[in-house]
Amino acid sequence: TGTTPMHVRKDTSLAMSQIILAVNNVANKNQPNALGSVGHIQVSPNSRNVIAGQSIFTIDFRSPDINKLDKMENELKLLAMDICKKYKVKFNMKQIGGFDPVTFDKDCLNNIRQGAEKFNYSINEEIIKGEKLLIITNYNLPKSDKFFLEDGIINLKDKKFIAKDTKIKTGFDF
Repeated sequence: TGTTPMHVRKDTSLAMSQIILAVNNVANKNQPNALGSVGHIQVSPNSRNVIAGQSIFTIDFRSPDINKLDKMENELKLLAMDICKKYKVKFNMKQIGGFDPVTFDKDCLNNIRQGAEKFNYSINEEIIKGEKLLIITNYNLPKSDKFFLEDGIINLKDKKFIAKDTKIKTGFDF
């Protein structure tokens, strides 16, 4: 982060944090039987003193109602677009997986509840099956310099630095 003035920073992790809050708000707004969480987070260049130029994270929305799943995805997309516009970072969201909602057999659910009660547990809520897995990429990568990390060597404008993790192989424009 160094000397970059606060008013000109384009911090993708800041936008990501706001989107993560939006995931929680969207799930809470769509009750009953709606869940939302962020499971995987990756920022790049992932250094303690560098503003994140790229943030990638996955979102898991769940509901037994396919229309509710679609609604939550659309709500989040609109919120994320506004958030990224506010922080002047680019945004991409796509579905990477999911399962259509399943209606569980009532007798099976009753047996599970009765079995739980024998051990002094109670199941008051419905078991939720049906999910959308989304991935969001926030990025702010100007095209002036090149940054490549391969076999532990960082090449930034032909200056070479040695990285600690020699197993990483990736490349992108800064």
